[in-house]
Amino acid sequence: SGVDAKAVALDLVREQIIKLAAKQDEGDPRLSKSKIRATIKQLQLSLEDVRTTKDDPNSTKQFCTAKIKLVVPVEVVEDANSTREMAGLNNVEELADTANVEMEANAFKSDLDFNVQPTDDGRKVYAQLESGEEAIEFFGELIKDHLLRNAVADAKAQNDREAAEQQAAEASAEKAISAASVEEAKANNSAAVAGIGATWKALPPELRQQLLPLQRAWIKKTGATCLLEASQNAADDVARSVARLNCETREQNSRADYLRQAGQEAISQSANDE
Repeated sequence: SGVDAKAVALDLVREQIIKLAAKQDEGDPRLSKSKIRATIKQLQLSLEDVRTTKDDPNSTKQFCTAKIKLVVPVEVVEDANSTREMAGLNNVEELADTANVEMEANAFKSDLDFNVQPTDDGRKVYAQLESGEEAIEFFGELIKDHLLRNAVADAKAQNDREAAEQQAAEASAEKAISAASVEEAKANNSAAVAGIGATWKALPPELRQQLLPLQRAWIKKTGATCLLEASQNAADDVARSVARLNCETREQNSRADYLRQAGQEAISQSANDE
């Protein structure tokens, strides 16, 4: 628990944090080791409750356990939470829980096992970490998320803009297709109306007079039938309009065929009677 032993162990922890944070996104200038080191200098990293767990009777090595504590500015936690939310990840508290790290506001604690050994001349102390990988990885993730907050926000804003532009383009294309579908349906319907009108006029007058009540009834029935069909099979006003026009066109063409055949039969019957 001496000052030198603690300092060496904490230096090892810092180097591991730098390594893990930088490894998350290799090549990203926002995660250079110099920037990570500068960030770590702003954090309070300490060892508490250090105690010896065992001695090596054949050497001066001491095996120790302690609580490693990291205190960060509140904005570091806020930035990390914001980054993780934008990326669709769990929050810092949940991440800490997964890593077996105790979290209290902006302070984090976890168990750490390490060993220390002085050089033969007693002037230096060397240390090795024996546990704490999960906590150190969590610290690295926390710092990485803090440093990438603005970059992730910019990327999300860009993605949102591109998605909005894509949505607008698709809506515009869909609107154009809908307009074309309506115009096509209107054109086909106008042709069908003209066709049935010509067929009706070509009928013998006596047959027209005979079929007139039936024709009027057919017109009413067709209108009601096509309105119902359109309402059942179309989701919006444009689609319903197209469906109704297509239904009426189909029914008018079918009725025109019927009237044409009825006219031919009437003419044939008249010829036979003569």
